[in-house]
Amino acid sequence: MIQRYSDLAANERTFLAWVRTAIAITAFGFLVEKFDLFLAIAGKSLGGPAPSMIGQVVGNVAGLLLILLGGAVMVMAAIRFRRTAMDSIVPKTFRRPARVSTSRWQGFSRCWAAPCSSTCPLR
Repeated sequence: MIQRYSDLAANERTFLAWVRTAIAITAFGFLVEKFDLFLAIAGKSLGGPAPSMIGQVVGNVAGLLLILLGGAVMVMAAIRFRRTAMDSIVPKTFRRPARVSTSRWQGFSRCWAAPCSSTCPLR
């Protein structure tokens, strides 16, 4: 069984929630940016006025800012997920030894030099 599985699963659920939020913000940015195109087509087919140039620029800038915000949220979510996993979950689950004993490695090298030797510490 994986130690601290509930913490790992909670971190992944939070990451996926941030990813869904980033996708929604980005999709809304595309909608805002392309809405003036919809208004132009609808205006032509219905005989109404075309959207003003200022409205198009504001829509394009707002849409682009929302798309960039969605990307920034995605990057922030990835950084937060990795930091939380490395700081609180992984070190308590998988710990590396603080220092490797050199005598063991010397015995290991002797074992490779003479695999049938009785000096092999791995036997």
